[in-house]
Amino acid sequence: MHKPIPTQVGRKSIAPPAGRFPWVPNASVAALCALGLSPMAWADTACTPGYYSSSGNEPCMAALPGTYVPTSGQTSYQLAPAGSYVPSSGATAATLAPPGTYVNSIGQSAATLTPAGTYTTGGAITPTPAPAGSYVASAGQSAAQLAPVGRYVPLAGQSEALLAPAGSYVPLAGQTTALLAPPGRYVPTAGQSQALPAPAGSFVSSFGATAPTAAPPGTYVDLIGQTAATVTPAGSYSTGGATAPTPAAPGSYVPTPGQSAAQLAPPGSYVAMSGQTSALLAPVGTYVPTAGQSAALLAPVGSFVDVVGATAPNPAPPGFYVPTAGSTQAIACEAGSSSYGAAAACRITSSTYAGSAAVGPQFDSNYGTGGSHALGPLAPGQGFGVDVFNASSDGGFPPELTGLRLLSAMLGGADAGAFDLLGFVPGSLLMPFGGDLNLLLQVHAGVGPGPFSLTLTLGTDQFADPGADGRDVVFEFTGTFAAQGVPEPGSPGLVVAALAALGLMRWSVRRRVTRR
Repeated sequence: MHKPIPTQVGRKSIAPPAGRFPWVPNASVAALCALGLSPMAWADTACTPGYYSSSGNEPCMAALPGTYVPTSGQTSYQLAPAGSYVPSSGATAATLAPPGTYVNSIGQSAATLTPAGTYTTGGAITPTPAPAGSYVASAGQSAAQLAPVGRYVPLAGQSEALLAPAGSYVPLAGQTTALLAPPGRYVPTAGQSQALPAPAGSFVSSFGATAPTAAPPGTYVDLIGQTAATVTPAGSYSTGGATAPTPAAPGSYVPTPGQSAAQLAPPGSYVAMSGQTSALLAPVGTYVPTAGQSAALLAPVGSFVDVVGATAPNPAPPGFYVPTAGSTQAIACEAGSSSYGAAAACRITSSTYAGSAAVGPQFDSNYGTGGSHALGPLAPGQGFGVDVFNASSDGGFPPELTGLRLLSAMLGGADAGAFDLLGFVPGSLLMPFGGDLNLLLQVHAGVGPGPFSLTLTLGTDQFADPGADGRDVVFEFTGTFAAQGVPEPGSPGLVVAALAALGLMRWSVRRRVTRR
């Protein structure tokens, strides 16, 4: 039997063998032409790789997509195995699914992209889920990505990493869980790679905190990363969020631990230093009038304190005195002296006083403390001055103790009517080292020449209670009335001259005055 040789089978043209010209009956030619074959020649040529036939020889058929023929002379094709594919006809081999794709059945002409959450490395039959701790964000990937710090992937096959929630953190890549912030630390926001230490003044007592807790009043936290606050010790306090206890300031104290404020030392007590747990009672001789004081006050001169914890001093009662500050009792006045309440000393009230502690005024003047004085001639209108002052050396006392009051003034003697007393003011008060009272005795106009005799009696409260009748000081002045020819009475020059002479005399005399 003759074998027809087609001119075209698939992609291959076949020619008759050289030197052979076969004879083909018309009926056979018609049959071959009906099959699309050309009866050009007869041959025994094997099908090439990628092609096959039932005999393995030509005429041959091209392997369809999804199949392949690896060698020549094959009578059948092979299906592309799972994990590979054949995209076109006439293939001699299957192509492995590239990374990021897979072929899950045989005879496939294309690979499928791996979905998000999976990956393949090549030749895969099925996609590989991204392991826990990693993810694949999009399709067609050849590898999974590790979850970055601050994120985690708890399950396999995930397409994204989860943010570590607030209160937790992820310090390393590729983690499957987030770590809770431990006590002493906190995480305020999601997606963090580390926990923050609680700052000084605050603490975190539990796991998973999103914020630190401020130290409450009466406690403090002096270091970072602490799990509890420390109670403030007695003698100190805190107001909240404190990094250190605050010592109670002088004038205040804190008796017990854990306090939010210091207590003021009550009246009658004081606190001298900071950080104290109690107040001290004011000792005898001292007092504290108001709360919150850092020192006790000495009882002032004229008062005393005879108990502890006093809030006010006791004034010395009448008849007693207190000469120094910080005294615990008053002293009775000596005989011949007296006091009038809250006194620093007693006033001499008798000319027979023989003690040494009392004080009092001392009368003096430019003419001394009385007695007889010869003045010389005075013309009508002329005058002379008497400058009175308090010569006591007891300064710094109130008027009731050392003040000198001039209670009265009286002119006497045979020629009292020839003089006028100018400048006297009843009740005038003179203090030691204070002002003087300037008195002027002036001769009347029209007085004839001849001798004169005049007395001046000044009533004072020296050697008496304040304002009471005491010592009378008597001056006796003698001289002569000059004849006419002297300046006219009332002349301003005479008065000024008398006052000037008075001032010079007062200065000269006062420098020589000593206490009686």
